[in-house]
Amino acid sequence: MDLIEEGLMDSIAIVELIVAVEEEFGVTLSPTEYEKKDLASVRKIEKVLLEKGVH
Repeated sequence: MDLIEEGLMDSIAIVELIVAVEEEFGVTLSPTEYEKKDLASVRKIEKVLLEKGVH
């Protein structure tokens, strides 16, 4: 499910998600590093975390 297309996340929610992920998993996600579409679903977020070395 695309969280943005479904209206469940907007730009502010994406920034809040990035901050929460950074705090929870101890990684750094620069807002300029990823586009909204890269964080639009749970699977895409999981992919980003795996790329950052979170298992």
